[in-house]
Parts: sequence; structure tokens; C-alpha cells
Amino acid sequence: MPEKEEEELEHIKKRLMSYKREEIVFNEPHFTLRLVLRDGRREDVINALLKPDSLVYSFEEVGRMGDTIHCLYFAVSNTRTMYLPVIFDRQGRGAFKILKF
Repeated sequence: MPEKEEEELEHIKKRLMSYKREEIVFNEPHFTLRLVLRDGRREDVINALLKPDSLVYSFEEVGRMGDTIHCLYFAVSNTRTMYLPVIFDRQGRGAFKILKF
């Protein structure tokens, strides 16, 4: 992995670790519907975000409302990843939003 991408991943990991569980906002009901369809667990998503050791890839895109969306990929196993689109700082420093699972 190129050095720049590695630095960006480390920056995102540090940013994620600075948040608390209460500061995570889910885009309901879309998030829960996708979670059920994929047999996922909310606790696994929260743990991946707050302890981002398994973050393996990310990129940014611009959302419909002009927000910067961070598309995060976490390794779940050797053959599976978990994709989480996240918007940081929508409501100031206090929260970040998980768009879907």
C-alpha cells in the first residue's frame, strides 16, 4: 500500500478512536433494514468503528447534500469486508453518522 494511503488510514483510525459510543448516529430506518438483510449485528458495527484495527481501505466521495462521505472498509474475515459510509462532523464535533451498512 502506498505511504500516503497508509497515512490517511492512520488518520481516520485516530479520528474514529476519538469518538464515544453515544456520538454515533445511525441513519434510521435505512441502517437497520440493511443490517437485518445482511444478518449483521449493531454491536459489531459499533466495535469496528470505535476500535478500527480492522480498517483496511477508505476513500471519500461527495454526497447529494455536499457532505464528504468517508467510505470505510473493515476486514471481517479473510474473504469478507464490512462497508460503512460515514459522515464526520455533520453536527459539529459531537457526532458522526453511519449512512448504511
